[in-house]
Amino acid sequence: MMAVRHPKATEDHITQGILDDDQLVQIAALQHSKVSENHITHALKSKYHKVVREALGHLKANENHIAEAMKSADPDVRLIAIRQPKATEDHITTALKDNDSRIRIAAIKHPKVNKNHITQALDSQFYLGYALS
Repeated sequence: MMAVRHPKATEDHITQGILDDDQLVQIAALQHSKVSENHITHALKSKYHKVVREALGHLKANENHIAEAMKSADPDVRLIAIRQPKATEDHITTALKDNDSRIRIAAIKHPKVNKNHITQALDSQFYLGYALS
């Protein structure tokens, strides 16, 4: 784990750390100053939710990373994605259509919700009172 944190670690070393089986090594790799957007993309495929959360919360994570996570078959990954401050209005629109009620609730609670989202939630018979409680 310490090797991937070394200041002389290369991008290849960071990639190797992100692809490691150990969750702590993956997180350590994501915390390296040389992490790229490509590394974040790789980290989104981790089986560990903590690694995905770390990747999506990274300063270099962008809207495309959130969009990719929103496509995940894992509802926990989609939930992590929609809770990100960098989630866009389009991400919220997508999340409001999700089959998982936790994701719809997180979407309607997002600070970037607009009046169209509220209409969408009401039109889909999504119980808004429950979401805002």
